[in-house]
Amino acid sequence: MSDISVLLSSKKVLINSELDKILPEKS
Repeated sequence: MSDISVLLSSKKVLINSELDKILPEKS
């Protein structure tokens, strides 16, 4: 269960960082 949580969180972080690169306006 915790493994899935970690996977989801890391995925979220990756997506967020990608979005930050594409949309830096969010700051």
